[in-house]
Amino acid sequence: MKTRYTHALSALILTSALAVAGCSSGSSPTAASSAASSTGAASSVAASSYVPTTAAETPPPLPDAERWLPAKHLAAATGWSGVPSGVVYENGNYHVFYPHNPTGDDPAGAVDWAHATSPDLVNWTEQPVAIAGSKDDQVLSGSVVVDEDNTSGLGTADQPALVSIYTGTADDGLSLASSTDHGQTWSKYSDNPVLPAGSSSVRDPKVFWYAEGGYWVLVAAAENGFSVQLYKSKNLTDWTKLSEFTGAGVQEGAWANPDLFPLPLDGDADNVKWVLPVSIKSGAVAGGSGVQYFVGSFDGTTFEPDPLGPAGVGAAQPGEMFSWMDWGTDFVGATTISGAPNGRTLAIGWLDNWNYAEATPTSPWRGSMTLPRELSLGTVDGRPRLLQTVPTEAGTALAATGPAFTEATIAIPNGSRKLDDDASGTNLDITNAGTG
Repeated sequence: MKTRYTHALSALILTSALAVAGCSSGSSPTAASSAASSTGAASSVAASSYVPTTAAETPPPLPDAERWLPAKHLAAATGWSGVPSGVVYENGNYHVFYPHNPTGDDPAGAVDWAHATSPDLVNWTEQPVAIAGSKDDQVLSGSVVVDEDNTSGLGTADQPALVSIYTGTADDGLSLASSTDHGQTWSKYSDNPVLPAGSSSVRDPKVFWYAEGGYWVLVAAAENGFSVQLYKSKNLTDWTKLSEFTGAGVQEGAWANPDLFPLPLDGDADNVKWVLPVSIKSGAVAGGSGVQYFVGSFDGTTFEPDPLGPAGVGAAQPGEMFSWMDWGTDFVGATTISGAPNGRTLAIGWLDNWNYAEATPTSPWRGSMTLPRELSLGTVDGRPRLLQTVPTEAGTALAATGPAFTEATIAIPNGSRKLDDDASGTNLDITNAGTG
């Protein structure tokens, strides 16, 4: 499997067991050493925008707030940014909505839904606050869909509504809001919550249209437990329970941010599998947070997982029904982009880990999004695995500046290898030619 990563932070532990440090972001790149580690993978490395300097010319370090702010990842310059929560393609733009505390660099306080747009998932434009929150009415995780057929009655034939279903702290359950001006202004539904808390309270809703049944499906995490609840609705406002998925996977940290989507196995349209990723707060393969995923079938009511077994650990053992969407430490809260163009399945996650998310030394900001990934499903060692590549438009945007330093092949044995001192710049592009 060939996996490509491009990163613009000063330090990051990359997925697939690659580690890179010393990549400076900001307007004044500084010379820094970089290192890569792997478990036998061969990689190519390119650093762009590198400007060699002498010791006398090296500028003083930037303040942490500027030094660590990502150049290519979506991140608010101030305040706390949570997991991507409403990710949708509409009106020729990608939209990302996410919980944001503008007055502090932790998740407590008045949390709004921030909004940013991009033509390529790399270059982002901040938009006005979408759904305003308060200390007593935080707007937390959720999802956004385009209601093309106006099933909710909240839009029109000429202007379909963007409909958000989200976790809030004021309403006892899941709430709904809608927009008919491309997400610029939102109105909360008059009869919230649309999914009241009952015997099994849920959070982190993800909504998609199930064409075979002609209804919307909502997947959500149980408030306190290790299960995913599934619901259906014809109109996005009235929901009935379908089923529950539980009893599999890692059950150490609370489950969160589930998703559910179909992918053809090995590109075969006649052999479609369903993939159910779900984040965990602790207990992931690299420690702390992560995203486990299950592959199986969905009949419109129930998701049934197939035996999968962790990749690279040999044959599946009884009870091993899952693998990992990412094997690094900084990937959680992954969600697919609703309505992605050309029928692709694109995903974006949160570049953080709950082990240290509230302690990273980047004040006055904390939290950013990962770069996007295009997902497919392929057979690896006889088992279906998620395969991940850089979406075309994102790759084009990231490659806009040619590399100033390139090392075509680096064979890294177990352990680490220090790159040349010249390997410094605002971006590192690393292609892992190994499997994982």
